Amino acid sequence: KLLSEKDEKTIVSILQRVYENELTFRDTTIPQEDFDIRQKEKYISELTDHYRRSKLVITDRLHGMIFAAITGTPCIVLPNSNHKIAATYNDWLSGCNYITLMNQVDEKALLKIIQHYTSRIFKNNYLSIDIPFTELKDYLQQVQVNDE
Repeated sequence: KLLSEKDEKTIVSILQRVYENELTFRDTTIPQEDFDIRQKEKYISELTDHYRRSKLVITDRLHGMIFAAITGTPCIVLPNSNHKIAATYNDWLSGCNYITLMNQVDEKALLKIIQHYTSRIFKNNYLSIDIPFTELKDYLQQVQVNDE
C-alpha cells in the first residue's frame, strides 16, 4: 500500500462531500477462516453485484480495478507498492474510459474526475470494450510467477 493516511483522509473527505451517506468500504479478500471453497461462485456473484450497483470505485488494489472493468463501474485506481496495477492498466484497461489511473492523490484532479464520472452526460464505453480476459488471466498469472 502506497497511499498515505493523509491521502486516504483526503479521498474519504471528498467522497463524503459528493456522496454523503452512500459510502461503502469493501475489500475483495475473504479471511481464511471464513472461506468455503463450495461458496466461491456465491461470493463472486455477490461481489460483482456490489460493484455493479456502485456509482464509483476508488481502489489501490488490482482485483478492485479488474472487478470495476468487468462490471463497467467507473473507477479511480491508485498505484500500490508493486507495478501490477500500472502494468495491467496500461497493457489491458487503458481503453476503458470509465477507469482512470491516478499516480498521486491531487484533491482538485480527484474531484474533477469524480464530477466527470457522475455527470449526466458521461457515457462509459463498457459495451464497446473488448478485453481478452483469457489473455489477461494468462498475463496476470505470468506477472505473479515473475514476482515470486
